[in-house]
Amino acid sequence: MVDCLLSGRDALGIMPTGAGKSICYQVPAIMFGGVTIVVSPLISLMKDQVNAIVQQGVKAAHINRSLTDTQYD
Repeated sequence: MVDCLLSGRDALGIMPTGAGKSICYQVPAIMFGGVTIVVSPLISLMKDQVNAIVQQGVKAAHINRSLTDTQYD
């Protein structure tokens, strides 16, 4: 999957917990410029992943229903 993404091809990965989904978007987000959008139904996972990628020096944010109107701005 990571090879596919790094070569610029689209990919759809349906993987179980612990299979390495995070690396599939973290590596391209770190290596390429532009915007990486990750869609996830798990709010706590989004928060954890954003915190992890921010620690790597990547600007990141999450948007979900837990945010207030002020936080969306």
